[in-house]
Amino acid sequence: MERSNKNPILLPNKDSWWESEAVFNPAILYDGDKVHMLYRAIGEYEQYISRFGYACSTDGFNFERKNGIDLNLQKNMKSMELKILDL
Repeated sequence: MERSNKNPILLPNKDSWWESEAVFNPAILYDGDKVHMLYRAIGEYEQYISRFGYACSTDGFNFERKNGIDLNLQKNMKSMELKILDL
């Protein structure tokens, strides 16, 4: 892989409530065919709840978001009856 001189690769998506303010902390996996990216995103700064998003690319520079994928840990944890602990 080569570092892109066109940064940032992924910008906040103003049309998506959960990633409209910031996207950050990407993790990349190349499977020999596609580049897969998991990233954190926030849609508001008041509670600063971040969520995970997914995007993929065939060239490693132009990523297509999969807007339907939003891993909301608080929602998922509640449905599994798990608790968030403040330590």
